[in-house]
Amino acid sequence: MGNARGLSERGVEVGILFYLATIPFGPTLPPFWRQLALGIVLLGIVAQRLGKSSAASTHYAMLLPFSLFAGSHLLSILFSEQPEASAARSTYAPIACLFFFAAQHSAQRVERLRRMSIAMAWVCGVLALDGFAQYLMGESLLAGRPMARGRVSASIPHPNDLALIPLCVPFVFALLSDGGRGRTRAMAVFLLPLVCFTVIVSQSRNAWLGLGVASIAYPLLAGKRRWLLVLGLVAALCIASALAFDWGDFRSRLASLMVWRTEGRIGVWLVAWELFSEAPWLGKGAHLFGEYYLPYLEQIQLPAGYTPEFNHIPWVHNLILEFLSERGIVGLSSFVFVVVVAIKRLRTQRDEGRQGEVAPYATALLCAWVVFLSMGIFDLTFLKDWVSLYFWLLVGLSAAIAGAIPRPASAPETQSRPATASHTEPTADP
Repeated sequence: MGNARGLSERGVEVGILFYLATIPFGPTLPPFWRQLALGIVLLGIVAQRLGKSSAASTHYAMLLPFSLFAGSHLLSILFSEQPEASAARSTYAPIACLFFFAAQHSAQRVERLRRMSIAMAWVCGVLALDGFAQYLMGESLLAGRPMARGRVSASIPHPNDLALIPLCVPFVFALLSDGGRGRTRAMAVFLLPLVCFTVIVSQSRNAWLGLGVASIAYPLLAGKRRWLLVLGLVAALCIASALAFDWGDFRSRLASLMVWRTEGRIGVWLVAWELFSEAPWLGKGAHLFGEYYLPYLEQIQLPAGYTPEFNHIPWVHNLILEFLSERGIVGLSSFVFVVVVAIKRLRTQRDEGRQGEVAPYATALLCAWVVFLSMGIFDLTFLKDWVSLYFWLLVGLSAAIAGAIPRPASAPETQSRPATASHTEPTADP
């Protein structure tokens, strides 16, 4: 029984790591490989749930917040002004939700958290390396794609999607601070300058924000004040070099931050607020903002002297306004509930395991939340598959990290339990 359960758990973990490893290859990778990874994950979960001993199965945490979020999404589809469009654009949501459950199998032991961090560092590193090569040679090594109007995008469709790099950076920091193998730490040190360079030449201002937030938040959360100095020096050197050599048209892109009269997000946000005003409880429908932007832009009052962007814009570029306009107060409440409960659980477990091996990974998860929420102010959207997947992976890991913290054997009952029990006993659901 123990061997069968171990195999099913390894299957889930292998499937997750396999899927993450395919992300940097973007749409050029044949769908079969991602489907295979998902099949491995699903088979591993089903095998464990159907095992003869229910006590040996992973007990999932945060089922109530998860159910409320999924229910609010379903309501936003059912009451959508265009139900078929909302449903068609939500086809990836079940796959992303699968990672909420699968991640809880990968947060039960420190070594699994470490392997997960290595996988996230792989995503970050391959994208950074490919972006660096694309800038030097004019096209992506993995996808053969040229730069997009002078902007590096690596192997993925759009330069702004390189926002994924700063979302993975906290896990690179965790590998640097976990006191583990020298090769892994050396790899992490090697990656940081490439990460900075690729993020700069992507010209994604939101990726700039995310990388800056990650570089400040992790040292503060980990209590590593000296890291602030080191990372600050690296950042200053990269920025100074970018200004001096004008990497990726850095100067003009930086100057654009000060030109609010042509900042497209202002018009987008005003339209989103108008949509929310018309349908405050359930919104206009999941993933429908793009259908309303241009028609409503002609109806709303814009600030004097402001020039909006007259193009098709499919999302709101602000997670709060996205939920309000597309899913209403009900949808936003479910999102906030999931985030608050996940962070609260994570902080509690991090404080309990502060001195243990799990601390760097708990800190990385907290940092990832800070980065995700910060970047969500300006660009992230659940319309993109990778954002939805990252969100539920983060929620799942945050919910179940308690299993990786060793518990003191203070009572005979605890000592008599099987060795695997300490990694599967959950804390109570909220």
